[in-house]
Amino acid sequence: MKEGSIYTRWMGTISLSGEEKKCVVITSVTDTALKTVKIYWDAYIRRVLELPPCKHLAGVEGVCIDTGISFHARISLINEHIVCGTLDLHVRAFNMSHVPMSASEVNCHLLGILEGMALIHSYGFLHPGLSSNKILLTNQGVCKLYDFCLSDNARNILEYKMSRKTLSLNQFPPEAIQRNDYSQKSDVWSTAVVIWEILSNGILNKKINKFLT
Repeated sequence: MKEGSIYTRWMGTISLSGEEKKCVVITSVTDTALKTVKIYWDAYIRRVLELPPCKHLAGVEGVCIDTGISFHARISLINEHIVCGTLDLHVRAFNMSHVPMSASEVNCHLLGILEGMALIHSYGFLHPGLSSNKILLTNQGVCKLYDFCLSDNARNILEYKMSRKTLSLNQFPPEAIQRNDYSQKSDVWSTAVVIWEILSNGILNKKINKFLT
């Protein structure tokens, strides 16, 4: 199990037809986040279930409801389990080897990220905190997005993250850090920084905070 500041994730299995089982990742909101952040978790799950299949988003397998011993049932989101790393580690490996990515691989990553972002925006989601270390990269070289949120929740999540750690211009645009303001234009900033990092083999990304502050 991995517990973050907002989400708790753990691995599990679900039964398919017959005796076949499938490994999945189960996500729920932490108790701390539920008490301190206004998160529309149920509404988020309903909207996620409306998303069409997209290879550039972590696939959704379904939901589970745990009534437990509490009065309120807890709903968790079930995602596919992906054997993968992160885009950040992949870019760093190229940086360490001083060998640039091929043009075809760069195009594949850029188009995948842009396709995923366009889809979540069309369904009313935003992705505060998007960065290369928040993008999964499968063994087949496919970028997958996760951890996005409802647009109505973006400011609440941003404010909560700011209260717990220092935010970076690598992940958040100036208006987010200075005014706690987050919109689709803010996602454009974060996406552009990721693209910048890919094109520069991670070199320019390391300098962005010093350059802009």
